[in-house]
Amino acid sequence: MLLAKHEIEVMEYLCGGLTAPQIAEIKHKSTATIKSVMHNIYFKFGLNSSTGASGQKIKAVLLYLSKYKRIERLEPYLHQMM
Repeated sequence: MLLAKHEIEVMEYLCGGLTAPQIAEIKHKSTATIKSVMHNIYFKFGLNSSTGASGQKIKAVLLYLSKYKRIERLEPYLHQMM
């Protein structure tokens, strides 16, 4: 399972505390598009986007990425959430 570059970028913004509408404005996309990207990220990790706190979902994804995919630029966000 791989995350696309734009999915990783959205993850970084989410970890920085931005909302879907804020990310949409920055990336010049619709809020619906960003929410779709978020849904795809959660789906890839077997998480239901309608249940649980988004922070917990993001933490689970970051943990996976930092341990198994070695995406170092996301590790600081993981440490902030712990």
